Amino acid sequence: MPCKTTPILITTVLSALLGMVNALADAPANNGPPRKGLKLHLQADKGVDTRDGHVVRWRDLSPAGHVLVPAAGCKGPRLDAQKAEVVFDADSRMQIPKYILPVDARELTVLAVARADEPLSVSLLGIRQGNTPLVQLDVDEFTAARFIVRDKSGKTLSATTPAVLGARTVFGGVLSSTTTNSIELSGTAQVFFGPK
Repeated sequence: MPCKTTPILITTVLSALLGMVNALADAPANNGPPRKGLKLHLQADKGVDTRDGHVVRWRDLSPAGHVLVPAAGCKGPRLDAQKAEVVFDADSRMQIPKYILPVDARELTVLAVARADEPLSVSLLGIRQGNTPLVQLDVDEFTAARFIVRDKSGKTLSATTPAVLGARTVFGGVLSSTTTNSIELSGTAQVFFGPK
């Protein structure tokens, strides 16, 4: 898929965290995010390799140690080292070549600090099977922060809340599943958007 067809227009990602809900209780005081259950931790001021001003590798700071690389047909985003920001545009997208969540994950929290400059301008997390989003945190065409979780059968949990454009803020999505069945999804999805 060519990079220009992605919905990312302009976004500034400062950091992104992806972890299990129960990890929040284990957060060390003032030492960053909790480590237990953390599946992805990105920071613009750590683990970023660039070439000609563009990110060519972004190392995950979680115990999983994932490495993000530019998606096929796309360039990496720009790094603004003075502001500690990674800046995406219509031609940039990063990917992790493997699935990052356990297949039986029933609880999930996604947090990111970002700035959306226009509707459809930020896709903070997208885990897809082909063109079908399985987990997605983004800004939609109606300027709403949106969190979507979909199971293999197509059942979808989603939530939206109004977003503000042009401001750095915290985006978040929470999945709380009430089922123990790894095939079918039931429970609630929540999304929040608020000042940094």
